[in-house]
Amino acid sequence: MRRILLTALLLIGALSGFVKGGTYAMYTSKPTSANNTFTSGTVTLSAGLAPTNTLTMTNLVPGDSFVAQLDVKNNGTLPLYYALTTGTTGSASLASALQLTIRTKTANPCASVDGTVLSGPGALSSGALGNVLQGFHAGDRSVAPAGTDSLCFAVAFPAGSASSLAGTTTIATFTFSGQEQ
Repeated sequence: MRRILLTALLLIGALSGFVKGGTYAMYTSKPTSANNTFTSGTVTLSAGLAPTNTLTMTNLVPGDSFVAQLDVKNNGTLPLYYALTTGTTGSASLASALQLTIRTKTANPCASVDGTVLSGPGALSSGALGNVLQGFHAGDRSVAPAGTDSLCFAVAFPAGSASSLAGTTTIATFTFSGQEQ
């Protein structure tokens, strides 16, 4: 009996020597992350004149000028860049004669004419100014969420303008285009 037991142990020992590399184990895990939330933002661009100003100028004579504050507001939840373009209808001659300058608003009133010049002076006509502020490129204006960018618009009817402009009318349309940053 001992012989059988000893032979069995020897056989088990010999067979275990054939296992190469030992024992392998592989562990896997699948963690889960719950409560992930995705929320879209908004870009809402609006422009408005300061409560006491308008951009209407009537009965102009050469030498007249007009200054108004225009507030560009971001009522959305994302920061945005914006561009401003202008176009005119009516008297092209008057639009070419009127000089538009756009400045940044400082702590002083727009009549102080002390902000950084963003555009102009240039003719109000769309052919001369085209894209007043660049669109979606370096140098664009930026507005934070719930923020305001205040601009000063100055329009001048230069002294010495042609008398043929008397009684003419032009209408300028300012178009603001916004894009999220």
